[in-house]
Amino acid sequence: MFSHLRVALERHIEQWVNQIYAFKNSVSCEILDRPTLEKLIVRITVGQDYYWLRLYLGKPISMEQLEEEATLVNELYAQGMQVAPPLRRRDGQFAGILEITGNQLPGVLYANAIGVQATHLTVEQAEALGRLLAELHTHATTLRIKSRPTIDYRFLAEEPLNHLAPWLEEKARSRMLSIAQEMRTIIWGSASELAVGFCHGDMHLENVKFQGTVPTLFDFEGCGLSLCVYDLACYWRNRILSSSDQALRSQEWEAILQGYHTVRRVNARELAAIPALATLRAIWVMALPAQPGATWGKNWLNDPEYIQAHLERVEALAKKSRST
Repeated sequence: MFSHLRVALERHIEQWVNQIYAFKNSVSCEILDRPTLEKLIVRITVGQDYYWLRLYLGKPISMEQLEEEATLVNELYAQGMQVAPPLRRRDGQFAGILEITGNQLPGVLYANAIGVQATHLTVEQAEALGRLLAELHTHATTLRIKSRPTIDYRFLAEEPLNHLAPWLEEKARSRMLSIAQEMRTIIWGSASELAVGFCHGDMHLENVKFQGTVPTLFDFEGCGLSLCVYDLACYWRNRILSSSDQALRSQEWEAILQGYHTVRRVNARELAAIPALATLRAIWVMALPAQPGATWGKNWLNDPEYIQAHLERVEALAKKSRST
């Protein structure tokens, strides 16, 4: 039964794409399997090219934010940045609504990023990625950001902890709040020394493709205004800190920073803030299933092992922050 519904949905999307976008060749669609139910990712094939359509099901997102995300990425692409650009609709907008059985699904279409995803970076690739991130943070200062979120303490810790409250015992909630406030002091104790700019917001290797040593960034869904080193903190948490190979971890991280420093220097205060930002990021990630409108993961929140594993992760990151 599900296969028939899936085929019908894909045909409906094909018709919508043909109507909304100015493609000259025939369009085919494939809905990718996703671990969550808050959005659909659809691969759109047009001749020899393919694109990625992101449709939101349950997650609350405004058309204004979705349009601004695409507009900002398009501006970066126009400046020569290595990013996968969005495609305009026939009406000149980037974001639009797909109607299915009375439901309105916000969506936006992006070109495929050039290259392949890497599981291990060479020194040259890591340096190139570091340069690209620094260029993003430096060149994006001219961008006018209106509706995208500000990725600050409230966004990363205060609101997530409020969302998590029903699933945390009082002792655990108190401990998490204490750690969050401690990290806030480490990060923003000398705020004047921390540069603020436009950030990708979800920086890890699954959102980068390489053509040789040349990286291309994609999936700016989490973009917003934040401390520039927030992107470095996201990468450090996902890639560097979790590596079991200490030598590889050190080499890759040094190469990232070396490439970054060719465009923009990271001062000592910013470097010290990276583990603390990673700690707040871990709190935010833990709370994702508890966000208002989230349609997945509630069973995880009811699992004591899920809560305990994340608490231990936050504690480990906080400990690393104190030793930096």
